[in-house]
Amino acid sequence: MIDNIIVDMDSPTPLDQYRFKSCGTVDIRITRPTNNYCIRIDDSSLDNPIVLKNVSLTMLQTWQLIETFRARAYQENKVVNVYDEYSRTTYNRLTLANTLTQQEIAESQERQAKRMASTRRRMVVDNRYHKKKGRLLDPRIVRPILREEKTW
Repeated sequence: MIDNIIVDMDSPTPLDQYRFKSCGTVDIRITRPTNNYCIRIDDSSLDNPIVLKNVSLTMLQTWQLIETFRARAYQENKVVNVYDEYSRTTYNRLTLANTLTQQEIAESQERQAKRMASTRRRMVVDNRYHKKKGRLLDPRIVRPILREEKTW
């Protein structure tokens, strides 16, 4: 009796089919026409998409908002796909790990931008207000010195 059982590891079991079934999809598109991010949510259960314009200034706030949509869709047993049109990235079957990773990346990018701004401010790099206007050039640098003209 036990010898007659055929075990196929590739085909899903009825438990897997119940566990991984989905009741629809939610497609989230991120765009950035200006300095602010816009989100378009296409839910398969809704007739018209939801468009949120000027949602946030940073990608971190955008990903936190997407995480709330993902958690709600997960409770409703829906698959969430995110299309970031600004950076041309696609995330199919978005999970909590993906959103947390993207939030960490956005946080590190914000920290890096702040660090670069403070470094530029402290080191006075490319600051037009601190440049010397009437700088005189050294004549030794302007004119090449020939071997015959060396006096030292």
